[in-house]
Amino acid sequence: YKDVINFFGGSITFGWGLDDNETLPFFTQQYFSNSQINNYAISGYGAHQVYTQITELKDLIGDGDYCIFTYSD
Repeated sequence: YKDVINFFGGSITFGWGLDDNETLPFFTQQYFSNSQINNYAISGYGAHQVYTQITELKDLIGDGDYCIFTYSD
């Protein structure tokens, strides 16, 4: 893969109530077809949980990877 794009966030990014082909990571994969897209979002997660999650995944996230965090207020 050319790039790795990791998504983090809550239910919006996870795609709660949507089919897999209706999520933000899915559409991103369509646009960046040469990239590896990972959806690490978990329903109900906020910024503090995402921080802990990224810390725990540090061995899976490369220095050149993109990380996108979405949230709603």
